[in-house]
Amino acid sequence: MKRLNQAELNNIAGGNLNEVNCECWKVMGLMGFLAFYGDVTEDYALAQVDIVCSEREQDIAMELAKVYY
Repeated sequence: MKRLNQAELNNIAGGNLNEVNCECWKVMGLMGFLAFYGDVTEDYALAQVDIVCSEREQDIAMELAKVYY
């Protein structure tokens, strides 16, 4: 897995990396971790992300995730 620096992340996000608030990043990371290890269901994790993050924030995060797949 390639580790990206701040400039690469911002470029992938179309310069919109700062549009995603800190709480959104925290919830996405935590829920992704918990869902991966089976501590919560995927539906529960996605519902929590929907509560905290706007659709725009989720779109930016999905663009960033593409480099890992």
